[in-house]
Amino acid sequence: MNLKSILFDRRRIWIRLAVLAVAVPVILFVTMRMRARSAPVRVVVSMDSKGNARLYGISLSNTNIRNAVFRVMGSAGLKVSARMPASVKPMSQQGSNIFETLIAIERAGLFATNTAPAPNPYE
Repeated sequence: MNLKSILFDRRRIWIRLAVLAVAVPVILFVTMRMRARSAPVRVVVSMDSKGNARLYGISLSNTNIRNAVFRVMGSAGLKVSARMPASVKPMSQQGSNIFETLIAIERAGLFATNTAPAPNPYE
């Protein structure tokens, strides 16, 4: 047998096409199911004693950097869980910084919202 007859044997081509036709939908179905089950990734943004945001221990005290980081996180599809100190005085500089950080997080679309569950088509 020569190389041309081995590569272009009709039976082998049909078998390869059949395996490919079965494998592609199965792989697509499995990956779509895995995406549907996975919860969105949550990143914890904590506030320090001065009211500045901290992300993984890195201070985001500059407002321009903080807003840019939050916008990038929003475009990446991440969601945020915010932690703040228990003793926040609303009319202090600490309260003002925390309030501005929460506004920046909300503008970037990082808070997970409560959405109504999809209606069940079988009910």
